[in-house]
Amino acid sequence: MLKSHLLGIMFSLMLMGCDAQNPVAAMADSPKPTTARASIAISMKDDGIYFSDKKVRLGGTLESWKAAISAPSRCTNAKVGAVLCIWDSLGLEVGTEDKQKTVEFVNLFISLPDDFTDPHTVHYSGLPPQAPFAGKLTFDGIVINKYTGFDEIRPKLNRNRYVHCGTLDCSTPQGKFSDEVLLFFHLKGTRKTDAIESIGFSLIDHSAK
Repeated sequence: MLKSHLLGIMFSLMLMGCDAQNPVAAMADSPKPTTARASIAISMKDDGIYFSDKKVRLGGTLESWKAAISAPSRCTNAKVGAVLCIWDSLGLEVGTEDKQKTVEFVNLFISLPDDFTDPHTVHYSGLPPQAPFAGKLTFDGIVINKYTGFDEIRPKLNRNRYVHCGTLDCSTPQGKFSDEVLLFFHLKGTRKTDAIESIGFSLIDHSAK
């Protein structure tokens, strides 16, 4: 059900297969990681994600995302299959499906996990951004930063997103961003009052029906 978890694991295995000693070698043809802050505002509203007012969507091409973001990124080798691109200055990772190179999942880090080896963070790619997003971030018009608790935004989100906590805890609230895209929040803890660590999006696989 948590599709973004499985996709992250898939990329980790793919990269390890490219170079078991140094998975970063899979990104050797990409620019050197940079954490220089890019002056880009990100907003998530209606059915789109906007980078400084340039709209992109899951299901669109990776090239359209790169054009909208206009910041340095590092990517896995497109010849291997599915592609993972990371924008270190934005705390952003974007992954494609295998054949058409269309964007299938997105993770935006508002803060970085304390320990990337923790099972709670296994859905991340294994090559996470070097820094979290530090610019202006809004979701349905609500300003979010690394201190924002999930309970602060939940009542203000679009009701059609149906965002809810899990049955056992509230570490990974989820809902629907649109009819085509699932929405995931990852919190710093298990309570709804905990701060939001990252926001994820994943295309719904209609072929699984």
